[in-house]
Amino acid sequence: MAFLFSRLNLAPPVFRKIAVGATASFVGDGIAQTFTGDEHTPYDVRRGLAFTAYGACVVGACNHYLFLALERRFSEGKGRSLKIMLQKVGITQGIVVPFIYYPMFYSLVGTIRGYSANSVAAQIRREHMQIQLVNWSLSIPTTMIMFTFVPLRFQVAFSGVNMIAFSSVLSFMTNRGMRAISVEG
Repeated sequence: MAFLFSRLNLAPPVFRKIAVGATASFVGDGIAQTFTGDEHTPYDVRRGLAFTAYGACVVGACNHYLFLALERRFSEGKGRSLKIMLQKVGITQGIVVPFIYYPMFYSLVGTIRGYSANSVAAQIRREHMQIQLVNWSLSIPTTMIMFTFVPLRFQVAFSGVNMIAFSSVLSFMTNRGMRAISVEG
């Protein structure tokens, strides 16, 4: 294990962050599957793969570039302030998450799991607003802490730790009734 970690530490930062994002989402979904299934429900490999792929793409790669761009745009040479933190949180939680990350989530996870476009659209209509509100209740405070206290090079890792908890919630919320819908759609 130490050998693998030391090898990962030699990789370019974006690859390390992809590994963090993938791992966090995999663990979060695994927690949800463990606590919401019963002893007769096998681990859903496609679901685990879908969450892992989403974590790698969004929590890892996209957040690496997003946090870097926000740092360059708002913080470089300006230090830290309440105004800068609120601008970063507003952009991530008010624009990027609802209009970029969630469409990526639903389309990527739905595609990997083999859901039809109609099933995914029905899922979005049925649950998205509730999921967005839960996201804001968990992510706005942690994002405020991150942009205020966490150095840029550790922000994706911090986000990844938050993602373990949130992907557990997201996995649970987006999988209620999806088996029946996917069979119909």
